[in-house]
Amino acid sequence: MENLVESYIQKAGFVKNKNYLFLRKERFLMKLYILLSMVLLSGCIKENKATVPLYSVADENMGIVTLQENDNGVEFLVDLYNIPKGSHGFHIHEFGKCESSFIEGKEIAFGGAGSHYDPDETKKHLGPNKNGHKGDLPILIADSNGEVKTRFYKNEITLNELKGKSLILHKGGDNYADTPLPLGGGGERIGCGVIK
Repeated sequence: MENLVESYIQKAGFVKNKNYLFLRKERFLMKLYILLSMVLLSGCIKENKATVPLYSVADENMGIVTLQENDNGVEFLVDLYNIPKGSHGFHIHEFGKCESSFIEGKEIAFGGAGSHYDPDETKKHLGPNKNGHKGDLPILIADSNGEVKTRFYKNEITLNELKGKSLILHKGGDNYADTPLPLGGGGERIGCGVIK
């Protein structure tokens, strides 16, 4: 029986020393440590990233916006196309719904997204990273090819806070004020994507 135990110990990489069993190879310990660390950490690591496809009223793909949380807040990587040339208001809206809604019998494209995200109820459209709507984002400017490629940060929000909200692209620009037109004067909603 003792020979069988000795044989097993040698095959497993153990040596008998002063009546105690010790690991023979440091590599084995390192591999075991790495493996256990990976198993333990795998449940703790969460992806702080969301990819949001934007679609037009006609349900055509307009590109994607990638949101990545980091030390500066949430980074927005915008890669859009088929956008009318010029300035466009761009906002986080309160609901993750891109369906139309009706107000006084009039259809509102992407009205299911609600209004600008304003959890502090400031009721002020002041522009990005100010003391107004948390949903206010920088203006997007489409080039002559109808493309928008830009990057910006939103520093007073987290990605987790944005899940279940939507991104809305407006037909017109945004003056970051409620005069002469409300909500920056962006007008019609021409693109929508849900943040998941």
